[in-house]
Amino acid sequence: MHTIAELRMVAQAGKQRDPGWYRVHRGLSIHLTRAALGLGLEADQVSLLMMGATLAAALCLASASGWANAAGFAFGYAGFLLDKVDGEVARLRGRPTLPGILLDRLHHRLVEPLLLLAIAWHEYQLTGSLGVIVAGFAAMLLGAAVDENQHLGAVILLKHVRQGGTAPDAARAALPFHASAFARWHRRLRPLKAARTVALSLPIAAVAYGLERVVGQPVPSWCLGTGALALGAFLFCQCAYYWREGIEREAADTANIMRRSVVATPAGVGERWAR
Repeated sequence: MHTIAELRMVAQAGKQRDPGWYRVHRGLSIHLTRAALGLGLEADQVSLLMMGATLAAALCLASASGWANAAGFAFGYAGFLLDKVDGEVARLRGRPTLPGILLDRLHHRLVEPLLLLAIAWHEYQLTGSLGVIVAGFAAMLLGAAVDENQHLGAVILLKHVRQGGTAPDAARAALPFHASAFARWHRRLRPLKAARTVALSLPIAAVAYGLERVVGQPVPSWCLGTGALALGAFLFCQCAYYWREGIEREAADTANIMRRSVVATPAGVGERWAR
């Protein structure tokens, strides 16, 4: 059995650049990854467990029961950790797959947004306000748009090349990220994505549920409404940035990655981590 440090060198290579509040969860996920390898699980199986845990979280968070809500936050965090584990297992086994990436995208686009709808339904049961349902759907829609925009670089590049265009040159991607006011504002306003980022939204929702029981006020409703407004503001900034320069930068970065290509892992190399 390989040590945690040895597993982390492969499973979490390149993740050191992630924000500190995000990397801390990797300290827990690697232990789950080690257990998954010991059980003989493949990455796609872990992804299905991730989706199941998040669905269970949504069902529990929609309930009016405090105990069910507590279980929902536990399931939600388990799903969040498993979102790390499936990628780590794929890297350690040396078997990343396109269907595996598809499962990940389906999770982020279809399953995770149900958490927002679950909170909205929980609040509707307590307040009877249709406004909170509107806020829940708005947060889902705006969050999906923000998430979709983050992946447009590769899609637009492919369509551009297929229609006879040329890939952006390497110099475009190499320009300093903070070279313009658009880039600076886009970076500064990223915290507004909190309502769409499970690592941030889940603890915020847990505190809101707790405060609601203590003070008797619809705190989760306020959080949903604020989150929808924040996502709308960030989406506006994001679209302006991408229109002005961002899409060219990201398309150029994608083109550079494709030019360098990926060196294939020799057969059997990844298998040694599973033993």
